[in-house]
Amino acid sequence: QTLFTHCPYCSGKGLIKTYESISIEIERSIKHLINLNEDDEFEIKVHPLLNAYLSKGDKVFLTNLAKKSKNQIQFRSDDELHVNTFEFYSLNDGKKIEI
Repeated sequence: QTLFTHCPYCSGKGLIKTYESISIEIERSIKHLINLNEDDEFEIKVHPLLNAYLSKGDKVFLTNLAKKSKNQIQFRSDDELHVNTFEFYSLNDGKKIEI
């Protein structure tokens, strides 16, 4: 129950990950991206509902996490993404970063 919630796409018949679970996945991905050290400025695209959740405090934490390693992160909403999906893009060349 702490990892999954009812799916908004199928009127609650299925399960999707909670915003908290996705936020933890994003944190892990940011740490991995920082360790790769290929891009120092990147953008993360998330669904608007996840973006709203992250705005309640996790964005500050994630931004500070990046800053500690002299990286910069920006957030952008994309309503075409699934609510559990997030994507990274380089701010240097605009290319998608595969994690």
